[in-house]
Amino acid sequence: MLHRPGHSPSDTVFLDQSSSILLAADHLIAHISSNPLLARPLGSEPDYAGPRPKALLTYMASLEQTREMDLSLVLPGHGAPISEHAALIDERFRMHRRRAEKIRKLIASQPRTAHEIAQELWGNVAVTQAFLTLSEVLGHVDLLLQDDSAVEQETDGVVSFAAA
Repeated sequence: MLHRPGHSPSDTVFLDQSSSILLAADHLIAHISSNPLLARPLGSEPDYAGPRPKALLTYMASLEQTREMDLSLVLPGHGAPISEHAALIDERFRMHRRRAEKIRKLIASQPRTAHEIAQELWGNVAVTQAFLTLSEVLGHVDLLLQDDSAVEQETDGVVSFAAA
């Protein structure tokens, strides 16, 4: 059993070492990227004044660990088995970078809140699926913040993001 947080703080995968088969659950799925969901760390008390969890950064670090494994097959929780896990993970990394760049272009024109970014990307689905869309937006904003491509600013209790 290997801890692979990201999609959720408790995500685990199971490796059969004799056959190099990984039971991956939602950690890696061929047809869709798992959405790293905002959640507090396992076993922690709510700390609303503390830093916001960085779910996508955590997930990408977990994917990097899985990418380095010598695997013959990955069995996801949904969909077809994966025989080329490293190539799929590389594609996921590219996809996340493309999404982050799209967001960088949005905030280059003017600072925007996570909700405003979600509305620009997905329209009304951002309202009906608020937790999922905000988790995704904030994850990609975290990539930009990590690369110093964006800054987080707070005005009158409202957090927005601007291109650096």
